[in-house]
Amino acid sequence: MLFRLRTLPLLLVVLALACPAAAVDFSGERLTYEFGWRNISAAEVKIQIDPSPVAGDPGYKVTLDVTGKPKLDWIWRIRDRVTALVRAADLRPYRYFFVQREGAFKLDTEINFDAASNMLVSKRTHYKKKGPKQLKSKQAPADHFDPVSALMYVRHIEFGPGVSHRIKIFDGKRKHVAEYRCLGDERLETQLGTFDTWKVQPVIIESEGRDDKAKAEKVKEVTVWIDKKAPHHVLRVESEALWGFIYGELIKK
Repeated sequence: MLFRLRTLPLLLVVLALACPAAAVDFSGERLTYEFGWRNISAAEVKIQIDPSPVAGDPGYKVTLDVTGKPKLDWIWRIRDRVTALVRAADLRPYRYFFVQREGAFKLDTEINFDAASNMLVSKRTHYKKKGPKQLKSKQAPADHFDPVSALMYVRHIEFGPGVSHRIKIFDGKRKHVAEYRCLGDERLETQLGTFDTWKVQPVIIESEGRDDKAKAEKVKEVTVWIDKKAPHHVLRVESEALWGFIYGELIKK
């Protein structure tokens, strides 16, 4: 199948973009995105953000559900869920849990902040016919974001022509360095109306692991349109595909 969400952590990096204090209050947000291929709707992503204490401090509980269109279940059934706890002051991750259910592929990825070591520590479980298999745990320094906290971090950045930002991301398996380059201003028409946006290109600078530099260089070109008006919603995402393009668009807020 051309449109697959097995690489959801990196798709969230696409949506995302030392950390300054957060300037956006995400409490109560209810967002719905449509994802598809060549304007053929294939999946829906719903994001819910509510206030929640995190280790005694103000924070957010984020729930993200990815549901493939039922009519496409016979090709590739997608029922993914991500839940996360994020500190409100600096948008640093505290807990991230990704339940990946795509076709016969079943993987749980958990990332927790360990205060004693000041590290992010992952636990991954791959479910096979023979039973669950624990995969090797990985770690990343606390200056990394998980895919959800990265998604939120970009929303308080003021972009502009020529402006770029780098961010470190840990998906539970690998550490990545991504750069978000603003290509300029653009007026964008969507299902929700017409918006003045920043046109941003995320680029993976490096990924850890054997041959990962080469893999990073093979990532198709991605373009993100971000609403200039606060709270700076990500309005549309487009990525090159083997034929045509994969898209994501905000359809409800």
